Amino acid sequence: MKFFPPRQSIGVTWHADGSCRAVKLRKTDSGYRVVSYWSGGAGDSSDVPALLGVGLEALGDDGNTVIVVGGGDPTVAMADVSVPAMASHDLRNALRYEVGKHAPLAEDDLAWGYRIIGGKDARLTVRLYYSRVSEWERWASAVAAMPRGIDMLIPPMAAMDPVLGDIAVEESGLPGLAFAPPLGNQTGRELLPFDDGAGVFGALPAPLAAPGLELGDLAAAPEGDQRGFAGAVILAMYGLAGTIKRDAGTCPKLPAGFRLARNRGSRLLATVLSCYLLTIVALTLGVKYYAAAAELRDVQATNAALRETLDELEKTIRPDTVFESLQDEFNILAAGGGVSLPKTLMALTGLLDEGFWISNFNWKNGAVEIDVRSAEDNTDFLRTLEESGQFADIVPLRKVVDHKNTMTVKVRMRPIAADERVTQ
Repeated sequence: MKFFPPRQSIGVTWHADGSCRAVKLRKTDSGYRVVSYWSGGAGDSSDVPALLGVGLEALGDDGNTVIVVGGGDPTVAMADVSVPAMASHDLRNALRYEVGKHAPLAEDDLAWGYRIIGGKDARLTVRLYYSRVSEWERWASAVAAMPRGIDMLIPPMAAMDPVLGDIAVEESGLPGLAFAPPLGNQTGRELLPFDDGAGVFGALPAPLAAPGLELGDLAAAPEGDQRGFAGAVILAMYGLAGTIKRDAGTCPKLPAGFRLARNRGSRLLATVLSCYLLTIVALTLGVKYYAAAAELRDVQATNAALRETLDELEKTIRPDTVFESLQDEFNILAAGGGVSLPKTLMALTGLLDEGFWISNFNWKNGAVEIDVRSAEDNTDFLRTLEESGQFADIVPLRKVVDHKNTMTVKVRMRPIAADERVTQ
């Protein structure tokens, strides 16, 4: 078990030609220092798992060394997006729409994950990374066949922040293109061409130049050889950044039966402790059951008395009078200039076309969640809501099409008061 933050990390990359590279870093007061490095060539991609094991054996693992592995070829794409802050289960549903905007692949052929790399003003900066399912499964198969487990499987370009947050990073395998850090109000990195590689991590003339990074013996290697270790260095730095536990829950889906093999002993101990605690809780609840049962009987008696009173009151209520009172209140609220539930309902009624209807409406803290349904798979209403100027932070949370081809889309958004709207 790891009781203290790890001080060492190993980053490992491999390429389609069977070549592998690994770097071992140690955390220092000023940054990182290269302890050792290794490279080898399998000659055949099928030999990669065994070769990766050889590399890890050569660098050494004392049981408290983080191991991060990833492919070094440009077979995984990425995009940085900005979305409203929300719960993790809602976030993944919302990001599914963002992936669809960027990935030129069918959803069934797409493996994707994300990392939260920043946040400000109730919004999150999220890095999406995605590839073909076949490519991601090839990565997972290579790692699963290794003689020892690892801590994380992730491509270097998805891991370059925050460790290289202010530095441009060359895209491996695509010389002359680099992921430039955001400028001004930009959401995140953007892939741009460059002419001069000075100051670009992974590019000549100084491919491993980064603040706080001491190269050790790797500094004596030719610049061309150093360039091949850029991805491994990024993964090793990422291994010491402290975000692996969170990112492991948002990485692309791994094949059935596959699990990262690290710390299985820790998980077994955690399982035993959980069973022990559950036993103690069960015994405690058993002791309290008898007292709770008596209290429940009292509650049931009180509930029966309240039900009798409610039945008597219902006999005196005139439905037509209640309806007229509610209608008057609705009209008063709708006439106001601010945001209100009646005005929001009226706005939605006017904006949705004939083919759409609302099956669920939830108003909470000035935000609205609705289920919009349609007899056909059509999300044009989202564009209508955006262009109306009456709603902001429109986020599609979930989309379901049933066996009758009836579409249901859950949408979260925030109504905008009339005096706050900007005329386009």
